[in-house]
Amino acid sequence: MNEAFNYRDFMQNIIEKIKKETDIETISQGSKRQGQEYPFFSYDFINPHVGIHITDNTEHELFEMVIEFDTHVADAAKTMNDIAGITGATQLANQLYKLFNSHEFYIWALANGFVVIETEDINETTNLLSAQVERSAGFQVKLRTIDNFVDNKDYIQK
Repeated sequence: MNEAFNYRDFMQNIIEKIKKETDIETISQGSKRQGQEYPFFSYDFINPHVGIHITDNTEHELFEMVIEFDTHVADAAKTMNDIAGITGATQLANQLYKLFNSHEFYIWALANGFVVIETEDINETTNLLSAQVERSAGFQVKLRTIDNFVDNKDYIQK
């Protein structure tokens, strides 16, 4: 039996593309970020597997996933050039939003085995616990990809 879809490798590819295009690090939401430099992006799977029920195949299954991307910036600027506050968070969220909706990203995504189906509106995502330290804004993106899983086991006795 082949391995099922590898979410880690899938996201690593997207993280590298984001870094290349924005020069900003992306980390998994909830990963240890002590000492993480602002600004940065984070992601979290809202729904990692939404079946598209056009077939009942488990092999080469087409499916969608919903991922939340957030931008994180310091609450207050330390220098004149710092991107900070909710305005800065929204600005960077908009930059990432535009990246996901660009023609260049569409071509790159196709070459990497997925497509962007939908990007939702940008919202402020600052939570009460971190409001005195950072501000954040983000959006959800729905991607469609294929799981190249192949079941090599014969289940019917001959």
